[in-house]
Amino acid sequence: MEVRNIRDHEAEIRERFAEELKPFHEFANRLFDLIQDITNIFQGRLMADIPTKDRICVLLAARLANDLVISMRLAAIGYSNQAAMVAGSGWELGWVLAWITIIEDAKAETWYQHKNPKNSFHGQIRQTIEKVINTHYASEPEDGRKNVIEQHLEVHSEFGMIRHGNPIRLSMQASSHNSVAPQIGPMGDEFGLLLTKHVLHHLYERSFHALTAWFNLHADDQEFAAVTFTLQKMMMDWVAFEKAEMQKHAASPSDQTEKVSDADDQRP
Repeated sequence: MEVRNIRDHEAEIRERFAEELKPFHEFANRLFDLIQDITNIFQGRLMADIPTKDRICVLLAARLANDLVISMRLAAIGYSNQAAMVAGSGWELGWVLAWITIIEDAKAETWYQHKNPKNSFHGQIRQTIEKVINTHYASEPEDGRKNVIEQHLEVHSEFGMIRHGNPIRLSMQASSHNSVAPQIGPMGDEFGLLLTKHVLHHLYERSFHALTAWFNLHADDQEFAAVTFTLQKMMMDWVAFEKAEMQKHAASPSDQTEKVSDADDQRP
């Protein structure tokens, strides 16, 4: 097995991935800056003057901002699986944030006062996703909502496979190099790049939806007008970018692209 200086290898991959990941870098930075702008709205206020849901959303969004930046930095130097682990954490936080915005105020206060280190108050991710989807899409047919829920749970399973070292995911990393042994160190091949784009796609979309749910609580609040406009513009840019990405892949399809992006074709 070839032995390489890890820092040189990371630098090579950073340069190789730079152009492809440049838009993802930009969206991560824009989301981070937006979350900073949101938290600045609450700077200097007494805690008692901030509604419980906003207190919780500030905490969750602050953690989400860091997950966005760290997952991108890991992805930039080829650590696709590690980027996916952080992205999966941020993805789940996005669901919790959206869930907080739709529950009763008393339940939100109970969440804020939660003291048990052995479990999360909001329960299992399935219940969280079901509550958000069934609330936000209440007017949609039940079968359609069930399909959307299952699609999101598939994404959760993908993140779980990576986080817990599922043999299927580990063997995929090895087979992408036609080797019995997995690659040690960063993944600088096409598979690593596609995996990176796939997980960042899910993290960013969940971040957009979570922040939208939070901002909707302040639809009539002028203090939120600027950040709401910024988010809407960012989401429009994201849709345009995603469309361009799909057209690019349609022009040059590959087996690996199909493997990694099947879930994208099923997203709501």
